[in-house]
Amino acid sequence: MTKTILLAVEKYRNGEASLGKAAEVAGLPVGQMMDLLGQFGVRSSIDQEDYRQGWRTSLRSGDARPYSYRSASIGSRFAAFHAG
Repeated sequence: MTKTILLAVEKYRNGEASLGKAAEVAGLPVGQMMDLLGQFGVRSSIDQEDYRQGWRTSLRSGDARPYSYRSASIGSRFAAFHAG
């Protein structure tokens, strides 16, 4: 795990960075950043519709990683990310 990824996780956790900014700092696509935050047990403050919109945007722009997109439905991914 790189220091920039850990920094991004801490900034998001502390409310110092949005999800998009944290992903940018970490050098990761937003979808992968959501997965990573969930792995760290970081609870999300976004609602399900914002989450879905973020995924649609990521898919259109090519940011979403295939393993992330296929690994679970958007609803179950949101539940895991939001529960943190």
